[in-house]
Amino acid sequence: MTFVLRLAPNTPEWLLLAVAIIVVVATVVLASWGAILEIRYASPYTLVATPAGQKWRRAIVLTLLQTSFFPLIGLAAPILSPAPDQWPAAPLFCGGIWVVVLPIVVLFKRWDLERRLKHYIKMDAVIKRDGGKTVSASPFFRWMKPFMTSEFTRFVKDGFPEDTTR
Repeated sequence: MTFVLRLAPNTPEWLLLAVAIIVVVATVVLASWGAILEIRYASPYTLVATPAGQKWRRAIVLTLLQTSFFPLIGLAAPILSPAPDQWPAAPLFCGGIWVVVLPIVVLFKRWDLERRLKHYIKMDAVIKRDGGKTVSASPFFRWMKPFMTSEFTRFVKDGFPEDTTR
């Protein structure tokens, strides 16, 4: 605690602790919400039915949630170290990183959604060819079974419906 007090000598301990707890809780909540949405958005039946514009919007939402710690840290820094000569450094640095990283991560997320869809289409071909026996019998899927959603389990068993437009 003495290291933190040296960084912010004029800030009361209760404020340091409160800001740290708020930033950590907000980061964990936003990252968890992003992970839940990613599972929901990247499921096979949802992904195959999603138009391109909606995929872009979903990639942006996921990116905003999963990179939200940059602006949170930037906003918390002035509270933790309220010295006037140090104030703009952390928000500008963290905000600058976020502005640069955000479009790159959005492009990556969008590419990742397309990559997953192509993988699901390849898996669908294998499932249709042998009735899902090869995919569901692989050691990877046996190990991942406790972590799979019901939609993905149904996909591994049945594949895409015949009338699905791709």
